[in-house]
Amino acid sequence: MSNNKISTIIFSFDRAMQLSLLLKSLVQYDIFNRLNINILFCCSSPDYRKAYEKLQSQYSQFGWIEETIFNKPKLNSDFDFFYWHNFYWWVKYKYLRKYKSNFKQIILQILSGNRNESVMFLTDDSVFYRNLEIPDITDEKSGFSLRHGMHLSSGKYKKMENGIEWNVYENDEITDWGYPFSIDGHIYNKAALLKIIRKIIFNNPNTMEGNIACYFKEKHLPPQMKANKCSCLVGFELNCVQSVADNHHLGISQKQLNRYFLDDYQLQIQFNIDQIEYFRPAIEYICVQKKEEQIKIYPQ
Repeated sequence: MSNNKISTIIFSFDRAMQLSLLLKSLVQYDIFNRLNINILFCCSSPDYRKAYEKLQSQYSQFGWIEETIFNKPKLNSDFDFFYWHNFYWWVKYKYLRKYKSNFKQIILQILSGNRNESVMFLTDDSVFYRNLEIPDITDEKSGFSLRHGMHLSSGKYKKMENGIEWNVYENDEITDWGYPFSIDGHIYNKAALLKIIRKIIFNNPNTMEGNIACYFKEKHLPPQMKANKCSCLVGFELNCVQSVADNHHLGISQKQLNRYFLDDYQLQIQFNIDQIEYFRPAIEYICVQKKEEQIKIYPQ
């Protein structure tokens, strides 16, 4: 097992309580200390900022960078205008013509500011549930997933001595196995991905994932993915805090969760770990707890 660090950027917006669950799991399960963690967060009100300040004091060992929201959106020209999809997206989607924050610039700053050879992104609606075991990622034509394993359904993969391997483009693109780029626990060669990040137009996590995935698919990058036989990361969607994509979620109020967090409650989610067929498995129940007091959130 290598000790080489992996540049890891966690995206979070108005969800300090969910993020606290992820960071707690990272401390518990990153037993080889592989992840060099920076949290890129954004908040829409003083109460959300208080929650992030509280969380930052609890996890001061990580890097914390707040996204700067501009008073006036700026014209978006930070991409390769000669790549035809960029031009198409720029013309079709008004929200891509301008950027409201320094989101992309911070990502480039973080990744360019260290010598780590690999990079991974995470979102605040995911959590680790077993130890991280990660090989070195040096091949530009392959990646490694912490969210995949033999227990996930619908995959066409090959068993290896220490894990599994599959070709993304031999799998159904609507499944977890056929999606070429993810900001939820996929590890890539950093130098190769940096070139693509600089090239592609995006201004938030959703457009970043979608537009880079489109580029990957067009160029068949990377065709090969690897994973351990069992995943160590699962996702959960309690609420939706963006308007770019209509993601499925449980409709749990992030404002209420934020109030619970400021009042020293901790989030607890019970998955059926023995029956994980998808990256986002069924949730049995959700509660918040403070000492002996427990409040059930889901199901009602």
